[in-house]
Amino acid sequence: TKPADIFYAPNGELIIDAGENIVGVLTVRFDGKEDTVLKMTHSEVLDKEGNSLMNIMGQHKNQMDVYVCSKSGLVEWTPQFTIHGFRYVKIEGIEGYKLYVLYVLSKELLSNVDENEEAGVGDSSDDKSRADE
Repeated sequence: TKPADIFYAPNGELIIDAGENIVGVLTVRFDGKEDTVLKMTHSEVLDKEGNSLMNIMGQHKNQMDVYVCSKSGLVEWTPQFTIHGFRYVKIEGIEGYKLYVLYVLSKELLSNVDENEEAGVGDSSDDKSRADE
């Protein structure tokens, strides 16, 4: 889906608004120059002035994706092997470059558990499965 809004915050930061808190990644397409460094920092809220606010706490608080252009020209990039919880994304590094398309991709987390089967509980009384020995 397309983002709900793309705007400049009062402090001049370029902000992408997904419209609601989601789990996913951002795909960007832009006209970049060689060695351009694109940074995408994810957050859940803005501060009271409407600027980006790093409010995610804990082990995974630094939710930033970084891309370095290997050549000049049209770039389309989706971060791999990651997923973020966010509503807002601060975009840095492409000031003066034209953003062609921005997509917000919501990723569904999958499991190999059959939803029609009952979940079972293992018997931990078996000596082979005891972790305390």
